[in-house]
Amino acid sequence: MFSGALDDLKTLKIVLSHGGGYIPYQIGRFVHGHKVRKDTKQETRTSPEKMLRRFWYDALVHDEAALRYLIERVGADRVVLGTDAPFDMGEENPLERLKAVKRLSIADRELICSGNAMKLYGGKL
Repeated sequence: MFSGALDDLKTLKIVLSHGGGYIPYQIGRFVHGHKVRKDTKQETRTSPEKMLRRFWYDALVHDEAALRYLIERVGADRVVLGTDAPFDMGEENPLERLKAVKRLSIADRELICSGNAMKLYGGKL
């Protein structure tokens, strides 16, 4: 985020596993650092908050509240289904996990289940 690479490589697609890890939940710290520290904005013109939507995120967080936050923070149109299969940390039923997310519209659920992956990987809807 602070290297300038995302400013230069505008078509680069990056998928962050496990809900983006630390990034969506600590974006305020990155934004603050970009504002107050010269070294963090030396190479990067774009605010880290705007960069959140440059990434794609998998929905594999094993927690309804965390998944709800991720969707609210980055948008349902930036989240794809994740499973971790065949590993033991995998989500046994990712579709059921997604159904458990309160206030998630059918359209957003369809985006996360398939539509976003089709956009991300160049498929046709």
